[in-house]
Amino acid sequence: MLDCVREHITGSSCARGRQNLISGIDWGCFLKLVQRHRVVPHVCAALINSSPSDMPNSVVKRLSKLQLTIARKNMRLVGELRQILSDLGEQDVQAIPFKGPILAIDLYGGLHRRQFIDLDLLIRPEDLAPTLAVLQRRGYTHANRAVENLSGDRLKQFLKRFKSHTVLDSKSTYSIDVHWRLSEDATLFAIPYDELFTTDSHCDIGGTIVPTMSTEQAVPYHAFHACKHGCTRLSWLCDFAHYAKRIPDDGWNQLLDSQPRQTARMVVAAMMMLENLSLTDSLDDRIDGMDGWRRKLGHATAMMMRALCSDNERAINGTNVGLLRWKLSGNPRYFVDGLFRAVLPKQDDLVEAGLLKPHFSRWNYLIKRGAKVITGRPPESGQ
Repeated sequence: MLDCVREHITGSSCARGRQNLISGIDWGCFLKLVQRHRVVPHVCAALINSSPSDMPNSVVKRLSKLQLTIARKNMRLVGELRQILSDLGEQDVQAIPFKGPILAIDLYGGLHRRQFIDLDLLIRPEDLAPTLAVLQRRGYTHANRAVENLSGDRLKQFLKRFKSHTVLDSKSTYSIDVHWRLSEDATLFAIPYDELFTTDSHCDIGGTIVPTMSTEQAVPYHAFHACKHGCTRLSWLCDFAHYAKRIPDDGWNQLLDSQPRQTARMVVAAMMMLENLSLTDSLDDRIDGMDGWRRKLGHATAMMMRALCSDNERAINGTNVGLLRWKLSGNPRYFVDGLFRAVLPKQDDLVEAGLLKPHFSRWNYLIKRGAKVITGRPPESGQ
């Protein structure tokens, strides 16, 4: 799988050296990994087109079917996205689509070349209510009931506490994540959000011109996005790698110097992950003081490498998340913040009326959950 991704990113064919790998592969395990890391298009482009005779026919059929399903779903999602943007425009709401289809077209050159399962929109915080109203008229429902009746101070708390809200289509086959910030912790990732709405970068989605992040914005964001999730999915690193290729070799130090300290650390950590996976050339000639960076970020990248190779996509969770953020940022407060955030109300808790009930709802859930873990009893349905 990594060999196929390497060919996809570097553009150099690895077909000749791949024959020995194919002969001893566990295809069942391979297919599971490909789907977990969401790199089906990368694998299809590298394997099916170059060496189908060396692969079991059942595997070729399975990969081809998966690729066709991805292409069809992507087309449906983009059609829906164009209509949503049109409806929002009629309400004078400026929405910026990002991730999914934008990456497929802007980075990979076609909707069928990147796998995505939902849509993401960036809006200004004050546009949340009209945005949700448009989506509800189109048949979408809230994934979290809390937002339905929020107003006044509770709505302000909601906008301050969270960064996004999810709505589901009528059949619950896909979702739309509406973002009014890029991170719940603005100090952990401090890209100027308002600048995203004045960008000069654009992308053509089926005849609809939409604004996008510039390369200088996209590189730190996708480094943050991959590292925030512990780099547990290879497709996130692929996205970052493609944007990183747009930075000239002599531009890296300037880019890092322009970023807040913790953001620069995450960019270097993501580059170190690419280096560890042989998805980029040596960093020593591009980034000053790489030996020092490797010492500072060695623990974080080791955690992420273990998570990337794990069978479980949620290999980094719980206290591991706080520990990873500490090692990535160099600041232990992010470990403490992670523990503190665990006891704060989640979106569903906000359906409780009053100021304290949402907190009691969350604490009650944590206590019951902890008791079940200690006693070994399975969680009840809905817990």
